[in-house]
Amino acid sequence: MRAPERVDGYAAIEDYALIGDGRSQALVALDGSIDWLCLPDLDAPAVLAGLLDPEKGGRFVLRPRAPYRASRRYVDDSNVLQQLYTTDTGTVKVTEAFLTDGGALLPWTELVRKVEGIEGEVELEWRLEARPRWGSERTTASVKEGVALVEWDDDALAVLSYDCGKVHVQGADLHGRFTVGHADSAILALLYFNDDPYALPPRSELESRLDRTREYWQTYTRQIPYEGPWLEPVRRSVLVQRLLTFPPTGAIAAAPTTSLPERVGGDRNWDYRFSWVRDTALALESLLAARLTVECQRSLAWVVDASRVQEELQPMYTLRGKADLPRLDLDFAGYRGSKPVRVGNDAQGQLQLGGYADVIGAAYRFCEHGNMLDARTAEQCARLADEVCRLWKRDDSGIWEIEPRPYTQSKLACWGALDHAIRLAATGRLPDAHAARWKKVRDEIRGWVEERCWSEARGAYVMWPGSDELDASVLIAARYDYWDVGDDRLSSTIEMLKRELGSGPFLYRSTGLRRKEGSFLACSFWLVDALARQRRLDEARALMEELLAAANDVGLYAEEIDPDTRAHLGNFPQALTHLSLILAAVSVMRAERDGA
Repeated sequence: MRAPERVDGYAAIEDYALIGDGRSQALVALDGSIDWLCLPDLDAPAVLAGLLDPEKGGRFVLRPRAPYRASRRYVDDSNVLQQLYTTDTGTVKVTEAFLTDGGALLPWTELVRKVEGIEGEVELEWRLEARPRWGSERTTASVKEGVALVEWDDDALAVLSYDCGKVHVQGADLHGRFTVGHADSAILALLYFNDDPYALPPRSELESRLDRTREYWQTYTRQIPYEGPWLEPVRRSVLVQRLLTFPPTGAIAAAPTTSLPERVGGDRNWDYRFSWVRDTALALESLLAARLTVECQRSLAWVVDASRVQEELQPMYTLRGKADLPRLDLDFAGYRGSKPVRVGNDAQGQLQLGGYADVIGAAYRFCEHGNMLDARTAEQCARLADEVCRLWKRDDSGIWEIEPRPYTQSKLACWGALDHAIRLAATGRLPDAHAARWKKVRDEIRGWVEERCWSEARGAYVMWPGSDELDASVLIAARYDYWDVGDDRLSSTIEMLKRELGSGPFLYRSTGLRRKEGSFLACSFWLVDALARQRRLDEARALMEELLAAANDVGLYAEEIDPDTRAHLGNFPQALTHLSLILAAVSVMRAERDGA
């Protein structure tokens, strides 16, 4: 246990835990403050955003009044969080979660915080400071018929206090205090309604639903057939992925947050509450590895449907598959002074050739696991392969969404897209009218990459032809089976990446970004994956162990990490990091099995 700390009102990114139901997500700090909650959906304007501005953002606090020490964990294999608080007078346990109806979404949003006395006696306080629509909405707080409410327009938050003391209204806020003794318990529930009657469940119903929610998550994760050595982190990553899967569509959100910085005080702060084609494709591959068929089908359907929205594929779409992302800069202080605070993402109009490989590759993996494509999906994948033939020579913004160039990783992705399309056509899963052209262009791309993107002087594939920079994203091509086991050029590239981009077990994204941000965690898991596919299993296992030690205390990862301090950076938790962890673990397991 430790005493939680804040710097100028901000908790460390790694001091947060995630709870949610897929539709809504909240970040709970170690000190009991919920500093992030967007309603009704995770890409909606925030109601609580103290994460980005302690003064203006709002929070929902529940904690002891006296000095305390805290520890926490998720209840085994679930998304139900438990926090222990110990003061000089006693210890209490707080169990909190978004509740579901046996896994199904409720008509309203229901967040429950249950307090139980473990020993002695502890006085606690709670406070709701709701700041809807990024603090721009005027609210009214009141107590009506014994129920505490914060209302604005057609929206309302109801606070149900069962043995959590009398509710007090202070301006637009609600607060209370209460004492819990040994074996006592209390329930504090936050319910959100949008233009609906206010359902007010009795305490017994909330407690029963909390138990069923825990049981649902545990049943969900214990069906995962992973048999490798890292069962707990794999299950936790699957649970994160499940929380970031938007139930109405099957889209995977890149993260539940916006504008957490890649360097504290810097301006590389982006909104990740959208669905990247890349992340959804990786999610599908990890879901296939976990044999979660329903989720696989929905995610593939979403990514294929999104690819039809416009003639050329966008890097990302809204969670409902729309092409147009809103764009706004907020008048917030930003996480520890990191500005701007952004809503929306300017990368929506970029050309990223890797997306074509992601969609076709997702279809390929889906079929590889014994499933079938419908005619419409098959036709769309064939059309995307034709698009690759048309576009592959163009400069694009690459996976890192930067200045357009002929990036090596993008060309490798085009090779992977066509190779998977050819394999699908050969088995009758795609129309094969243009398969001969796909083969011709695929071979042309390989020749182009090997002639122009390999540097004898560097002993590695460089970031683009003529560049001296290295780029860790070339490792993704190992997933396309671009290299044979033992390939000399890949082996040499791996060594150069470790030497130039490595810092301990971590890799920076590229030479040019090394001084602008932290180490990019997914890159290190891609290295584990590449090592496993090259049958360098001792190295893969050792690196995996080091990376797993970098998770926060409840197994979550941000986008990046400071390799010196181990402070997490960027949006949190990051789907790409967790998806890459799953795939790396599965690659090691398969390589061990195949070599047995």
